[in-house]
Amino acid sequence: MNKNKLTTYTVSGKKEYEQEISINNAIFSSKNRYLVVAEKKGKKIYVILDGNILWQNEVEGEIKDVQINQNGYVSISISGTSYKTVVATYNPAGKEMFKTYLSNTTAIDTSISQNNKYLGIAEVNVSGSLIQSSVKIISIEKAQNDPANSVIYTYQATSNDLIKDIEYQDKDKLICIY
Repeated sequence: MNKNKLTTYTVSGKKEYEQEISINNAIFSSKNRYLVVAEKKGKKIYVILDGNILWQNEVEGEIKDVQINQNGYVSISISGTSYKTVVATYNPAGKEMFKTYLSNTTAIDTSISQNNKYLGIAEVNVSGSLIQSSVKIISIEKAQNDPANSVIYTYQATSNDLIKDIEYQDKDKLICIY
């Protein structure tokens, strides 16, 4: 990005497209034909499909991280609220589907399954004498209708194992890196 312009090039170095976006300190995630660009420690987010801005939004709080799946579903980790982390999930049209509030842990990474059914959240609790990492699997359908019962699985890692990254792979298997 240069002077609030996002420029995309082909493999051979030919300019493919250019977009005006108003972001400083950009972070991004891309899958397939989708790209999400957000302002780290800021509020702005853009979702781009095939070189065109599909939607844009501003969030309350500060953006820590963004992830997008190959179908255009977006998860945004937000700090600077009354919670340690809020994870907001959006559909490809830019409609907020639900938020997950983490009051005692910090989200390290998120990933949305390829079938758009599950949101994985890697989180860490550093408030005690030992680091405790865990991964929560949230049913996206349940989170929209019954948020209190949307967590369908939780994996607690061994004490002092720090989770760094999660990613849904083929057949919706969640890979975790410690």
